[in-house]
Amino acid sequence: MQEMDWLIGQIIDNVDHNTLVWFTGDNGPWAEKCDLAGSTGPYTGAWQTAHGGSAAKQTTWEGGHRVPTIVYWPEVVPENRTSSALLSMLDIFPTIVSLANGTLPANRQFDGIDISAILCGRAQTGHQILYHPNSGAGGQYGDIEAIRLGPYKAFYTTGGALSCDGKIGPERHHNPPLVFNIERDPQEETPLETSSKEFQQVLPMIKEAISAIHQNVRKDNVSTADYSQDRSAILCCNPQHIVCRCTEP
Repeated sequence: MQEMDWLIGQIIDNVDHNTLVWFTGDNGPWAEKCDLAGSTGPYTGAWQTAHGGSAAKQTTWEGGHRVPTIVYWPEVVPENRTSSALLSMLDIFPTIVSLANGTLPANRQFDGIDISAILCGRAQTGHQILYHPNSGAGGQYGDIEAIRLGPYKAFYTTGGALSCDGKIGPERHHNPPLVFNIERDPQEETPLETSSKEFQQVLPMIKEAISAIHQNVRKDNVSTADYSQDRSAILCCNPQHIVCRCTEP
């Protein structure tokens, strides 16, 4: 951390003050490397660790993907301010475009939003919904089976990531989903009781949000490229080719 602090200091000291410096981190520590790979802090994913396996990198628990962000831009970004707005790394691109007085193409959809007003201290509202695709733990890679909706986090799939003790928590599918109130329970230890009024109120909104993203993906632009003919993109098993990713049988 001292080396990183020194390096960032060197960058800031050697750039023009009219330069935006945006620092953020990689997602989650590798739990199987134990204390050598960092800590999830208070975001322990206690429900998952109690059931075996990891709640860190590769998972959709808070400790697996929540990261800090620091933005430095003298006279534009206020000093010594913090924000609890729900943001995403996907917001970086549209925000940079906006700050550069550019516009995004209108014929496609972007998952990120312009958060320049938050950076400049004029707003505190970010995303209401964030979708978390499976990323190497339980479930099919890329499938959206966890969702953040305001203060709530819902899991349709859990488990599947290696922990420090060498064990992998069993993959479990939840219907109805496990739902946690992150504001009250940042450790994600105790899901809401399915019979509770709070759970019954939020579940329809979670289902609607999941349905909406699936419909959105189906309607989104579909590539017209013919990858069976384009030699630069065609699937291949040639180990000498730089873009090949498969192996000979």
